[in-house]
Amino acid sequence: MRCAVAKEVMPYIVPSVLVTALFFLLNIWCGIIGLVVCLYLLYFFRDPERVMPECETAILSPADGKVVGVDYVIENDFFNEKVCRISIFLSIFNVHINYAPIAGKVLYNKYCKGEFLPANSPKSALVNENNSIGLCDGNGLKVLVRQIAGLIARRVVCKIKPGDFIKKGEKFGMIKFSSRVEVYLPLNTKIKVKKGDIVKGKISILGEIPR
Repeated sequence: MRCAVAKEVMPYIVPSVLVTALFFLLNIWCGIIGLVVCLYLLYFFRDPERVMPECETAILSPADGKVVGVDYVIENDFFNEKVCRISIFLSIFNVHINYAPIAGKVLYNKYCKGEFLPANSPKSALVNENNSIGLCDGNGLKVLVRQIAGLIARRVVCKIKPGDFIKKGEKFGMIKFSSRVEVYLPLNTKIKVKKGDIVKGKISILGEIPR
């Protein structure tokens, strides 16, 4: 199976390679440490090829990680009503590419500056730097995805904007290093995951919408 590397690695890998080469000239053990760092960066920014499940009503996970919460909240930015919120924590060992959970038009995109609390903390969803993307498909199904930076993550990457159309499972961005992703779904969604589950972006089904 193909496993490419996201182009976002370049600002990190080029300086790391140069520094590693210098370290090898100075001390072999320092060079080995530098080499390990370079290999980890390639591992972290990996972009594996994935095949979506064949289910038209499925809402896919936008990220790899562990489900740390499934609850119901009032969402006032995009839905303006009570919805189901699924929170996913991404460790530094997860793939950090983000995928569209449904196909549709981008109706909403809002970036907010904030703090950098640990991403596994529930409070991080309220105060950390984040970026929200609201999607709507041809049947009126709305889904909101929120990318949340963590303690180490200091850069949220989003490549889509309002007015764009995106395919289900299409890559739309990433969060660098440990982070958190929240997915907001309508109340009539049949939820397929629970707290503690491990999910994979573009592959795992978070829920299904009755048609």
